[in-house]
Amino acid sequence: MQKKTAILALATTLAFGGLAGCDQKNASTPEIGVVDIGKVLKDSAIGKQEIEHGKQVQAVLIKANDEAKQGYATLSADEQKKASNADAQVLNHQWMAEQKAARQASLAAIVKAVDTYRQEKKLALIVDNQNVISSDAKLDVTADIITRLEKTQVTYGDLPTITVKKPEAAESETPAEHAPNENK
Repeated sequence: MQKKTAILALATTLAFGGLAGCDQKNASTPEIGVVDIGKVLKDSAIGKQEIEHGKQVQAVLIKANDEAKQGYATLSADEQKKASNADAQVLNHQWMAEQKAARQASLAAIVKAVDTYRQEKKLALIVDNQNVISSDAKLDVTADIITRLEKTQVTYGDLPTITVKKPEAAESETPAEHAPNENK
């Protein structure tokens, strides 16, 4: 009986001893990366493209605003104020929609680059640094992502088309009409 117990104890010890360390990974290769999306947007070619697109959109909207203001001359002071406020609201809405669409296009390109990087480096996870409380600096892949994006071109779609209607006294509160960008 003691012999069976000793053999069973030895077999159990060997089994558990053989499994010890099986759940441990190679500590020299990190399985996660951290990226600073804000820095990528600020410093990458994509961020610069988004800024340039925003300037182009802004020029279109300013031109439309200037055209609309020219039509206010035939209106009374009260009608001018109403028309101006209505136009400002339409143009501001268009500006916000264009900014949102551009940001979504930029982020989609960045996410694609990050995912490709993750797969190539065989990482399990890459997280935005805003969601990290503490990490080792060697996990930061931001510079690698910025480098990968140098030649990436983002298509932001066509610039908005703004058609300015001539205001008619006491009939129209929104002299500026807009054609939405297809990217929204």
